[in-house]
Amino acid sequence: MLFKMIATSPMAIGVRKLTRRMGLNRLIARVLWRGYEDRFGKELQERIAEGDCVWDIGANVGFYTRRFADKAAVVVAFEPAPNCYEQLVRHSQGLRSVIPVRVALGRQMGWQAWS
Repeated sequence: MLFKMIATSPMAIGVRKLTRRMGLNRLIARVLWRGYEDRFGKELQERIAEGDCVWDIGANVGFYTRRFADKAAVVVAFEPAPNCYEQLVRHSQGLRSVIPVRVALGRQMGWQAWS
């Protein structure tokens, strides 16, 4: 709970926006999460059974979506951010099992315009 409060604070959001503009997010992620993607991705893959329907919520550009499509019968990839969604669609072209959906999923009903 404390991590969520810190990570979603206005200051943390501002720092992420700044580092994104400077092109530092990938470098920071590599330093902080070294090996994380390999361990996490492997664990996810092991939990998907042939024929499953997987929802990739917050699919971003489709890193995991493509991997899920190797095993699952259907992958519904939800991504609301316009730039990420465009890349998701490009990265999932030719994968018949992937259904990209440009929408956010959350606890509350509502609508927000993306700039």
